[in-house]
Amino acid sequence: MDQAAGDLLHQCSALIDAAGGGKDAPWWPKEMFTAALSALFGLGAAWIAIAFDRRKTINQELIKKRIEVFDKMAPKLNDLLCFARCVGDWRNLSPGLMLKHKRDLDRDFAIYRALFSGALAQAYFNLIEGQYFAAWQGSGQDARLRVLPARLMSEWGAAWDPAWSGLFSAAQDARRPEQIAQAYVALMNQFAVEIGARPAPSRLFRRRASGA
Repeated sequence: MDQAAGDLLHQCSALIDAAGGGKDAPWWPKEMFTAALSALFGLGAAWIAIAFDRRKTINQELIKKRIEVFDKMAPKLNDLLCFARCVGDWRNLSPGLMLKHKRDLDRDFAIYRALFSGALAQAYFNLIEGQYFAAWQGSGQDARLRVLPARLMSEWGAAWDPAWSGLFSAAQDARRPEQIAQAYVALMNQFAVEIGARPAPSRLFRRRASGA
């Protein structure tokens, strides 16, 4: 950049010499022009520095807010995974609580969606509506869980509440636990990218991952 500015100053000086009669021309127009041009470059550099600092501050605040949203949503998302796979604290969870989690997660994501990329929105809806829940059951109707009920009934045994059976979608619409886990991991990985915890995958990696 310094070399380019020096070249520009030299060219401008040559133009002043040509317009003013060369070496015999008064010195002051050339010196004034050089000073003005230097001041202009200084102002430009200052403006770039201020704009960069402002963008850096905005990005820091954005990341901070994204982390707050992640902290709010992540525990409920983890509950969904634990319930579907019957791991962790799953016995303290229930189908009704999973439906409440969906409503809470959907509300939070609707509020803060503008802070995240389209890639994260796609990963979120793939988990929530593509794998875990069957939405749009009718006006005023709750979504239904796509988790395999037979496996849950076997794990719960006598503690299974028969009323829970009506909260699940048809067996042919159910998703295997590994399908749900894969969608969950994809969402968590995208969250990690957008809060700055890991770098974004390269385009080549994304093409390979998608099989393109």
